[in-house]
Amino acid sequence: MTTSTVLGTWRDRRRFARCQRRLHHDAGAGRPVERDGRAHVEYRCVPCDVRWVRPVDTDIDVEDVVRADLGDGTVYGWVTAVEGDRITLLSDGTTHTADRWRVQVY
Repeated sequence: MTTSTVLGTWRDRRRFARCQRRLHHDAGAGRPVERDGRAHVEYRCVPCDVRWVRPVDTDIDVEDVVRADLGDGTVYGWVTAVEGDRITLLSDGTTHTADRWRVQVY
């Protein structure tokens, strides 16, 4: 099975979180925050100043299909290693390493 048969194309997509109000991908990669004693990621749409949070995934395992919001765009791939708060993933033959808060199980 190739990566293209799993989720369509896996090319690096230059987009980030989608604004909840405008449905436009311009909210950036988010930032880690703590809410109610749990780690979350907070997103903010600059044009309309809407803010929202999502919990950080704590059950990421090797071979999970994930999305990682990196500094230069969004990458989709498979987890190849989990070491503490660092996740290594493979996308189109390229290995990326990201903080756990930047990764979502897809």
